Amino acid sequence: MGQPILNIAICGGGISGLCLAVALSKYPAIHVEIFEAAERFSEIGAGMLIWSRTHKIIELMGLGTLFTEIIDQSQYTSKQPSSLIFEYRRSDQHEEASQFYQLNGPSACVHRAQFLDILASQLPPGIVHFNSKLESYTLSGSNRCDGIKSVIRQQMFHDLAKQFGDHYLKYVNPVWTGTTAYRALIPVEQLANVSNGEKHMACTNRMVYCGKNKHINTYPIRDGDLAMVNVVASCSDRSKLEEFYPEPWVRDAPQAELLAAFENWEPDVQQLLIRMSKPTHWAIHHLRPLPQFANGRVVLIGDAAHGAAPHLGAGAGQAIEDAYVLSNLLATMSNVSSLHQVLEAYQHVRLTSAIHVLKESYNMGHITEFDGGFGEEMAIVGAEISRQCMWFDQTDPDGENQRALDYLASLLKLEYEPKSEECH
Repeated sequence: MGQPILNIAICGGGISGLCLAVALSKYPAIHVEIFEAAERFSEIGAGMLIWSRTHKIIELMGLGTLFTEIIDQSQYTSKQPSSLIFEYRRSDQHEEASQFYQLNGPSACVHRAQFLDILASQLPPGIVHFNSKLESYTLSGSNRCDGIKSVIRQQMFHDLAKQFGDHYLKYVNPVWTGTTAYRALIPVEQLANVSNGEKHMACTNRMVYCGKNKHINTYPIRDGDLAMVNVVASCSDRSKLEEFYPEPWVRDAPQAELLAAFENWEPDVQQLLIRMSKPTHWAIHHLRPLPQFANGRVVLIGDAAHGAAPHLGAGAGQAIEDAYVLSNLLATMSNVSSLHQVLEAYQHVRLTSAIHVLKESYNMGHITEFDGGFGEEMAIVGAEISRQCMWFDQTDPDGENQRALDYLASLLKLEYEPKSEECH
């Protein structure tokens, strides 16, 4: 076997980094190494929603069978267009609420750590370096991804600011969205007999409990052999958008603080909250939409490029799409001289889609908290939820991949076609 034509350093072992490494590892001409700051792979958060668009990519990457093994089969609706994705209720009231909208379509939920495990299981031996923290890079290297607090992004936009002006500095760091969230996993067995001998609806249905400036997402997942309900209870003050939020962004929270935040909400919500005995409190940050993902031989993917609020459940899916498109572009290379065009083609296609999802993720928080310009007209709110989510089921990720390949072909044609001589 000959020497690889391209050496790639992936900085960060999250979902985007491992997906990229797995996808590239099947190409002998590409050598990949992963540098992870922690002593092992780990993921922030618990649950992970997989839209049909993302599920198709997972299958195209050859991971479909392994993926199916970690899904709670009672929640597996990836082939059932009429199945429930989320049920929406108006819940900021003492009395029991009722559903005002039901979002249907193919989808699946998995535990993030389990998904990371199946990715790690597909890596070739000897390519991972733990306890390796990136401090800086040079443009002669090839680096890829390292999360929403990305050191690579910080240096990239500091460098761009020196070249082109200080307006690039606003992209260096993530900004607070004005939202905080309480998170916890509740064992299903604790919710099996909450009212007249019946189990809580969150054990079987994916729920969004909506109220003014607050909402709660729940969905069942499996954590190994344990059936759990993932709960994320969000509180927003969007007048504080982009205000400074001091570290730590994640802390343990007393249960009393959580209960006080939702004290006037419906009984079904209270049954959940009293079982969140040890919630964690998160300050939700996102990135301002970046003007570019690449500079020189350095490219950003995943949260480093488009870290978003969680309200669409699409962050992991976008990271997987990044890895899929970029790996297919890199696989076309016959020599390193075309790397610039490869990264330009990746940016040309993925920038538009990923920034669209980043913006709509923030907007969905407004909508489910009756702060999206639609007031509290439930029928209108439901219609807007449907519109926001339509993109995931009515767009084709493989078509996007083909557009990237076609754009790369056009760039290479321009680069290498003979220049016509001037007539005299």
